[in-house]
Amino acid sequence: MTKIYGQHSTLSYNKYLKVPDLIGLQECLSDPLHHDELLFITIHQALRALVQQVLHELDAAMVDDE
Repeated sequence: MTKIYGQHSTLSYNKYLKVPDLIGLQECLSDPLHHDELLFITIHQALRALVQQVLHELDAAMVDDE
């Protein structure tokens, strides 16, 4: 994905979701490179994001019940 996509927009997909930053965090560290390392990183980042969303929803549900 190009880094300049939406560069001059007030709000764009890349700016809103910080796609270049996320892709930059997917740095493989094994030496020699293991073929499943990027998959491991990506899946764990996605699962952590889902857990964060669940916690956010639980917090919101507890506030609504009060």
